[in-house]
Amino acid sequence: MEFLNYAAVSIIAFSGLFCGAMLAFVSPEEMKPGRRHFEAMIKTVFIAIPSLMVFFLGRDNLLLSAVFILLCIAFVFYSNKRFIYPLLGIFFYISARDAGLFPIIAGLIFILGLAKGTIFAHEHEGMKKTRILRKILICHAFFLLISLPLFFSDL
Repeated sequence: MEFLNYAAVSIIAFSGLFCGAMLAFVSPEEMKPGRRHFEAMIKTVFIAIPSLMVFFLGRDNLLLSAVFILLCIAFVFYSNKRFIYPLLGIFFYISARDAGLFPIIAGLIFILGLAKGTIFAHEHEGMKKTRILRKILICHAFFLLISLPLFFSDL
């Protein structure tokens, strides 16, 4: 895969955060009742990503794969949510090795970004919209800062 294609897909996957914020800007009255659904979607998608990675890449060692999935589930429920996007950057890089897995993971990252961007924009409701978008970029830029340089590594 060429770097330009990889970078374009990573930026499109990352743009789910901004699309989610736009969704919150357009329908602020739906954010309060929909918040628990968005949080459930984040957890579900974040558990689906490593599960699919194990399905596509880790068929050889089932015990290690099961431990990996359990650690990701524990991470979702017990860790600080701001560490999700750096981990997604690593998952994104690993998924680029499989042509069948890569578009699935990129799409799931976009969907997770929709939910996360919506919640983020709702939490910062009193701010200007441009400031919210800038804050989204700053808080979640580790996805791009991790996934793009990893392309050039031989890990």
